[in-house]
Amino acid sequence: MSVDSITRLIEMDHAESLRRWYALAGEPRRSAAERQRIQHYIDSLTAITLPGAPQSEAA
Repeated sequence: MSVDSITRLIEMDHAESLRRWYALAGEPRRSAAERQRIQHYIDSLTAITLPGAPQSEAA
């Protein structure tokens, strides 16, 4: 497997993780504390800079 293929898999996994966390945060049955904790996870994921990603895409 090439480095480009592995990089693309990492990028796809990162995007999927964010999508899932945003979906969880949007569920109406979540308490304020749960939404705050989920937002912390989202903020942590969006702070990750993937190798080779332009800075504008990292945030």
